[in-house]
Amino acid sequence: MNPPKWIELLLLCHTVLFALAGCATALSTALPSATPTNISPATRQTSPSTIVPSVTPMNVNPTPRLTPGKPTGKLSARLELLANSPSLRAASAEEQARALSLPTQGAGSLMRDEQGRLQVNIRMADTLETQLQALRAAGAVITNVSERYHTVTAFVAPADLSAIANLAAVESVEEELSPAHGGGAVVPPPP
Repeated sequence: MNPPKWIELLLLCHTVLFALAGCATALSTALPSATPTNISPATRQTSPSTIVPSVTPMNVNPTPRLTPGKPTGKLSARLELLANSPSLRAASAEEQARALSLPTQGAGSLMRDEQGRLQVNIRMADTLETQLQALRAAGAVITNVSERYHTVTAFVAPADLSAIANLAAVESVEEELSPAHGGGAVVPPPP
């Protein structure tokens, strides 16, 4: 049974809003602020209503932003940021979520166990017991194996992400996000 059109439209709007919020966050961290350090000397002598920031290569912040981009390996973009940033791996779950442009809790947040390990879906070339043992040895706590789809669901510490991605049988690793739960009334289909 297909969902009603209004649900599809609502999901599309939700996706667009999240994408726009991510773009706004990225732009706000990339653009220099209008502080006296990035205003040209000639502009400083004008009235406050005409102050315009001077945008030159010297004013661009050289610090890399922690925003998900195109992944370069087997890890998703977010997991790759966690795996490649020691400071982000050591950060609290809330700081990690903010750096990855995700909610800190609730729908859309990273799913974790009591020890703070991330729930991930691992696409495998094969799910033979030897491959599963290699995953466990690399730090994965396996919760489900789908032989049919060659997929393993597991909890993994951020520090173990690279070791898991380096296994030959691993094709990709993606984070699992908390689902949204409906709170509205169930509308019966029209007669």
